[in-house]
Amino acid sequence: MRNIGDERRVLYLRVLFIGLASPLLSLMAARAYQPATFLWEFLRSTGELIAPANAVPIEFISSLLLGLYIGLLLLFTIDTKKRIQGYILAIGSILGLLVLAISNILLPNITVTDPLNWIGLLVGFVFALLIEAKTFKHILFREGFSKNDLTFPVAAVGLFVLISVMLLSTLIQAIAVGASRPILDIAVTASTIYLLAGFVRYTEQSNVAVLGPRNSGKSLLLLGLYLSYRERGIAGQAEGYMQDLITEADSMSPGEDFPISNTTDLEKLWFVASSGDLFPKRIKISVTDHTGEILSVLGENLSEKFTLRDKLRVVRSKYRKYNPLITFIPGGEENFLLFENEVRTADVVLLLLDVERLDNNDVEHLKDLQTIGQRVKANGANVCVVATKCDLHINNFSDVSDNPINQGLEAEFKSEIEESLLKGYSSVEQLCDIVDVHEIFPVYYETESEDGTYYPKLDENNSLQYQGMDSLGDELMQYLK
Repeated sequence: MRNIGDERRVLYLRVLFIGLASPLLSLMAARAYQPATFLWEFLRSTGELIAPANAVPIEFISSLLLGLYIGLLLLFTIDTKKRIQGYILAIGSILGLLVLAISNILLPNITVTDPLNWIGLLVGFVFALLIEAKTFKHILFREGFSKNDLTFPVAAVGLFVLISVMLLSTLIQAIAVGASRPILDIAVTASTIYLLAGFVRYTEQSNVAVLGPRNSGKSLLLLGLYLSYRERGIAGQAEGYMQDLITEADSMSPGEDFPISNTTDLEKLWFVASSGDLFPKRIKISVTDHTGEILSVLGENLSEKFTLRDKLRVVRSKYRKYNPLITFIPGGEENFLLFENEVRTADVVLLLLDVERLDNNDVEHLKDLQTIGQRVKANGANVCVVATKCDLHINNFSDVSDNPINQGLEAEFKSEIEESLLKGYSSVEQLCDIVDVHEIFPVYYETESEDGTYYPKLDENNSLQYQGMDSLGDELMQYLK
């Protein structure tokens, strides 16, 4: 997972930047925001249109916007995913208002004894809350609501738009009236908007390619990663085929086989997981499950240059796939092209070594994995080598007949697997050299044998018992953070 020390450094830098930028931006506003200028006249005219009778238009519109800003900032601050960012913005806002007040802008010009100004403040505040009316309804009436669900993405976007519009209009006004310090004002405004864009972003798309031969456990690996993240409270939304796998796994009974049927087509699996402590963000982990037979074709295609014509075909295929007015045939040439593009552009590629196949001396697929690994590494992807079905080697591990990871021997078991695979199969060693990795992650589900057939060994809650997924999941998040 993300290193807490790194996050603290980011926190300190962000607080320092906002602490310096807020006064500078307020001073820019003080130079630009003067009576008879365009911005001032625009606000006054707007105030005259919406202010009630007997209200001072410029004071009423200022109070309304201030209430709107306070409401949006409040929602942003109580958002469980954005709380720290909200505190930072609140500090910056207070500093900015103080500098404006010293410059005799905004607060000193609002008559606090005028009840109409308080009405304007309240209207703006209530309007900010109404923006998230759907979210509040969801909170009040949904059973099993968790504080982790307390997010206000619409308010976050609204806050970003409001601040960005204010900063850009102020910058333009300052330049127009000759009151700007162009280099400083443009640099601080652009940097602040860029930082705010990162503040309000909730979900980052991450493309993970899981590649392995037929029956190597690709679907089960994704399921295990999800279950690991869920147990640690950082797994989120999953839909479609992925949700079907989760539902089947959660309803298993003793003696049942793994609820995963062999993949006969290209299936899209994705789920959302949270990364980070101080600055939690949601990462959408997207994977296309595939039949193992296409590895050779994929390796050949990746060895060829991806031409401009190929890129245009990808754009066309994406349009056809997501256009509801067009029938798109899954598994066709276009769908494979999209899968190939996902592998080419993957952030992380997991290459699976099927221990059962290796034990049976089935190593032909390793040549395809070597070709694929070489190409994706050249494209800048992070590569992990994962050994599946490692429960088959437990009995070979230092006379331990039970699960070694549960006995605190994960590091020793990992070393044992690495040594046996690297020394026992030159093709595995070549693969690791090609992708420049120095470790292999062993994963498996606890199983029990009956008449030579292996079945999942469920715990007391009839849940699958996965092993090695926590370490692999942590490594994956390190790459995706």
